Amino acid sequence: MASQEENFRVITPRISEDEKKRLLHSTIIGGGPIEANEIRLSFNIVVRQYATKHLTKCGAHLKKGVVKEVYPKKIVLSDVTDIPYGLLVWSTAVGPSNFIKSLNLPKSHGGRIGIDE
Repeated sequence: MASQEENFRVITPRISEDEKKRLLHSTIIGGGPIEANEIRLSFNIVVRQYATKHLTKCGAHLKKGVVKEVYPKKIVLSDVTDIPYGLLVWSTAVGPSNFIKSLNLPKSHGGRIGIDE
C-alpha cells in the first residue's frame, strides 16, 4: 500500500520536493492544552509526559517559541526561526478574552471575532 507521501508525488509531478514537503507539513500553534513544546501544566505530570512521548513517537516535532509573524507559507518565531507549513492551525483559548468582548466588531457564535476566511 502506498504512503500518503508516495500518493502525493504521483498526483503532483511538477511540484519540487521542497514544496511537497512544505505542503505536507502541518503546524499547530497552541493556546490551550498544547502550548508550544509543552503540554500545559493544567494536566498532571503523568498525562503531560505520556502526551509528549506519544506525539514525539508519532513524528511530531515540538518547538517552544513565540510567533512573531505569520506568512502564507511560513511562520517566524521571535528567535527568527522559520517554520514552513502547508496547513496552519491556530488554537486559542476556550473563550474570548475581556478585550475581545469589548470590541465593537461582528462576533461569531461564542463571542469570538467573526472572520470570512
